[in-house]
Amino acid sequence: MPKRFEIFVPKNLDKRQEKLKLIKEKELKELNKLVVKLSNTVSTFKCLKIDSEAEKFFISQFVDVQIKIDHDKYSNTIFFFDKDNNYLSEYNSKIKYFWISHKNVWSFLESNYDLNYYQVKDLSKYWKEEHFKLRTVIVMRANEICLDKVEEHFKLKQTVHN
Repeated sequence: MPKRFEIFVPKNLDKRQEKLKLIKEKELKELNKLVVKLSNTVSTFKCLKIDSEAEKFFISQFVDVQIKIDHDKYSNTIFFFDKDNNYLSEYNSKIKYFWISHKNVWSFLESNYDLNYYQVKDLSKYWKEEHFKLRTVIVMRANEICLDKVEEHFKLKQTVHN
């Protein structure tokens, strides 16, 4: 007669679940603090005096930005959308990446100001460090394939922090 397999149940499951819940609550609290900080920073952008046309365009995209989070679906990530709910960028605070929309920001800078990939990346890095105060963060051009899903998700959810 074959042996019966028993279901494995880890010990201290209740304690593990409680610890995981506390970790998630702490992450959410830290993310919300960062959202407030970034919202305050963005509110000062209207007063900035900028000489470079490319920089003026870049900063103009973030003047009336909507900051959105959904910690359940996109943990540790803050999204920036324009007034028409178009994705501009996102920041993942855990892995320290700042993505910029190719469609809505990056390509405009390349084509209208004759900037190459590295110049746009340097400009984005400068703004991320100088004005968003995000140091040791890697700037990347966002993969547009997934952005439609992100835009649609937030249009349905309407989780705005601004």
